[in-house]
Amino acid sequence: MLKIGVMGLGNIAQKAYLPVMAGMQDEYDWYLCTRNAEKGHALAAKYGFTNVFQTVDQLVAAGMDAVFVHTPTTTHPQILRQGY
Repeated sequence: MLKIGVMGLGNIAQKAYLPVMAGMQDEYDWYLCTRNAEKGHALAAKYGFTNVFQTVDQLVAAGMDAVFVHTPTTTHPQILRQGY
């Protein structure tokens, strides 16, 4: 099964992406990543996800096949350089 990370769990991710991703858990392993541990665990519980990380390094170490980056656009280059 493909391992897919979701970096950044703001309003758009919560409204548009996480509900859809939650319905695809039988097809993909989802890994949530947010600096806010409380938010990450609350959203994981709400949608039934089991994997939550707080850093890009943790996400990369878990060996992702792909990653959605839902952070502010200005942070994308730094996150991508750090992760890959």
